[in-house]
Amino acid sequence: MLENQPVFREVLPDFYKFTRGAVLAGHNVGFDISFIRYESKKYHYYFNNDSIDTLELARKHIKGLANYKQETLAKYFDIDAGEKHRALDDALTCARVLIRICKEIDKAEGT
Repeated sequence: MLENQPVFREVLPDFYKFTRGAVLAGHNVGFDISFIRYESKKYHYYFNNDSIDTLELARKHIKGLANYKQETLAKYFDIDAGEKHRALDDALTCARVLIRICKEIDKAEGT
């Protein structure tokens, strides 16, 4: 899938600009951010973005699931996850899961 695609250092400047000042959201986001920070340092880019972790939020606010994989959360919320391990599908699923978790939190807090 990555054959003939740009390498990390080629997309890094644009990704850095795109995410500058943004809150990064992801499922188990610490894993992804640690990779981004490690690889980016080699090219003198430093990511200090705040982040939101759907895995952490789900464990705290959604009780009774067998596990908290993104796929499991998508099924719980009746979200079409698309094709697994495809960047766009995973990102859209994560965003939709995040929105649903936030709605659950709001409902629980009565806001």
